[in-house]
Amino acid sequence: MCKTTATASGPLVTYGKFSHTLPTDRRKRQDENRVYRHALLSKMQSGLLENRGARACIRCRKNQANPVTIERVRRPDGTIVAFYGNVQKCGSVWLCPVCSNKIRGVRAKEMTAALSRHIDSGRGALASILTVSHHRGNTLAGTLTDFKSAWGRMTRHRYFKAWRERHGVIGYIKSLEVTHGQNGGWHPHFHFIWLTKEPIDKYARHAMETDLFAIWSKYVTNHTDRSVTRQANGIEQIKSGQAIGRYLAKTIAYELTHGHMKKGKKAAQRTPFQIADDYFQTGDAADEALWREYEQAIKGEHFITWSPSLRDLRTDARTDLEIVEGEVKGERLEPFHLPEVYRANGHQTSLHRGGLLNTAQNDTLDAVRIQVEEIISRQDE
Repeated sequence: MCKTTATASGPLVTYGKFSHTLPTDRRKRQDENRVYRHALLSKMQSGLLENRGARACIRCRKNQANPVTIERVRRPDGTIVAFYGNVQKCGSVWLCPVCSNKIRGVRAKEMTAALSRHIDSGRGALASILTVSHHRGNTLAGTLTDFKSAWGRMTRHRYFKAWRERHGVIGYIKSLEVTHGQNGGWHPHFHFIWLTKEPIDKYARHAMETDLFAIWSKYVTNHTDRSVTRQANGIEQIKSGQAIGRYLAKTIAYELTHGHMKKGKKAAQRTPFQIADDYFQTGDAADEALWREYEQAIKGEHFITWSPSLRDLRTDARTDLEIVEGEVKGERLEPFHLPEVYRANGHQTSLHRGGLLNTAQNDTLDAVRIQVEEIISRQDE
């Protein structure tokens, strides 16, 4: 568990009985969030996850003949990043809080850079959401099926092609987000960024929004038993690369790591990882059932989709698994080899994974060694 206290030299974060001073509040939040992500994954692997890849992520060795290590790399800017070596990775943006965090960060950076170049070249970008009606009686699988059916039919029709030509839409980036509300049930929805040949003024944006809503509502009502509302399917203009970054941080690349900070009642809208976290805190069987429904329904879904017309804007064509397994660029520092007794008795289900990485990143290998020895001694008691 991570505890925070104050010292004359700055905020102090303690993992178990060991501590180190953090240079900034940002680093403090990053360290706390990493502890949370790794601990949540460990708890999920102990009895909630059914997916084999996610159950093995970081928990199992890649090569059984070699030890698990804590690798350290000094980046060109001087910062040190620590990570586990010789462990399997799942690359699941949907099921693994550790892999998901890295994938979302990389995807957000790629989109921010691409869209900044697009806007700086004198063109336009707009953000929107497409949703369908939902209530507590709808299954997630059923809602996703209706959602994708309406979208697929719409994009193949001449009305949508005419809409793109009329408003100068070059292409789009689409992301899927899934949340769950206490009253409304599962709420899958698409976030869009529409790229246009020219900047769109507010009058043209209003016409663009009106036309898109008319087309979307037509295909939703004609091909499903759902409905749509104008308020939930609007379009907003993106004026700068900085605005893109804010939008991505708020939506497409939303942080997963705030579920552990919730107090009291459950949030009105929860992400699947927050549902998992609530389950471990309360033992609510309804949350366990929601997670299992989500894990089954989300199989095979794409997180980010770039329209083919934007192929030249992309700079990172790696798969999600390639992102999490990718080599960290920089100077390789001395690694720490985890003792076999620690791996055998604790690493597979350890809640200390994130804290060890923080110590390796912010302190010395001697501090890591002391921390590991303390964990082993507590396991032997």
